[in-house]
Amino acid sequence: ILSAPAVAVASYNVTEVRYYAQRLIALSQSKANVLATMVDQAKDLPEYDIYQSIPGFSDKTVVSLIAELGDLHRFATSNKLNAFVGIDLRFNDSGDYKSSGFITKVLFKAISNIASTATYGHQNHINDWYQKKKQSSMSKGTKKIAIGAMSRLLRTMHYLVLNNQLYDYDTASKR
Repeated sequence: ILSAPAVAVASYNVTEVRYYAQRLIALSQSKANVLATMVDQAKDLPEYDIYQSIPGFSDKTVVSLIAELGDLHRFATSNKLNAFVGIDLRFNDSGDYKSSGFITKVLFKAISNIASTATYGHQNHINDWYQKKKQSSMSKGTKKIAIGAMSRLLRTMHYLVLNNQLYDYDTASKR
């Protein structure tokens, strides 16, 4: 390997870079171990296989969604799930209870994964809707379109979990 170091091999800077490189490798391995543990624990949950059936969802996406959303059975409707996530910007405060909506990065990443896997032939009705809206808006307001796609994704996930069904493109595209 050719290099043109700006400092001597015995320099403190070289020692520091080696330390941080080793630390980064250790942290990456630790992260991988935590993810593997999360996947092992989540595999027994019924939502795991349901979420895995959605094109574009990896193990990491599935366990992240399970961790962030919890049991979807606690939401009577998908609108309540949307409100919990923060897509529905109305808040349901009551007495001392103050709801705190949030829009999760995991959902943005999930939409991106769905769109990218669709280019490889993994059809998804959410991507069909997303691409149609993107083309009709000529790339204006893509964040709003992504939020709309997240809403569709949450509705789909809620339906699948409540009905204990795996994702099926033909069925979903007819709804």
